[in-house]
Amino acid sequence: MIVNWELIIPVGMAVLGGVLSHQLAAWRDRANKRREYRVGYLIEVFRSIRKLSQQPQNDVLAAVEELDRLISDIQFLGNEEQIKAAIKLGEEVSKKRTADLSPLMDALRNELRKELGRSRHQGGITRLKASKKADVSLTGKQPPV
Repeated sequence: MIVNWELIIPVGMAVLGGVLSHQLAAWRDRANKRREYRVGYLIEVFRSIRKLSQQPQNDVLAAVEELDRLISDIQFLGNEEQIKAAIKLGEEVSKKRTADLSPLMDALRNELRKELGRSRHQGGITRLKASKKADVSLTGKQPPV
C-alpha cells in the first residue's frame, strides 16, 4: 500500500485548520455572549438604582428588598470596584437609613462605558426629579406653600 503524503498532509492541515477555526469562533461567541449578558444586566441594575433613588418611598420595605436584590446581583456580576461600592451602600443604609448612591452609580457607569468602548467620565450623574405636587416653573420660582 502506497501512502500519498502529498495529498494527506494538505487535507489533514485543512481539516485541522477548520476544527481550530470553529473552536476559536465558538470561544469568541461565548465571550461575546457573556459580555452582552453582563452589559445588559449592568444597564438594568444602573437603571433600577437610578429609579430607586428618584422615587419617594411610600413602601420602605419594598425599597429595601429591591436594594438588597440589586446589591446581591452586583456581588454576583460586578467587578471589584462595584462590589465594594455595593457593600458600602448596604452598610450605610443599615446604619444610617440613608446612603449616597453616587459611588455605586459611578462605578456602574464607568464599567458600562468601558465595555461599550466609551471614555471614562469623571463628572457626576445628572438626575431630574419631579413631584406631582410641585409646580416648578422654568424661572426656578417655587410654588406657594
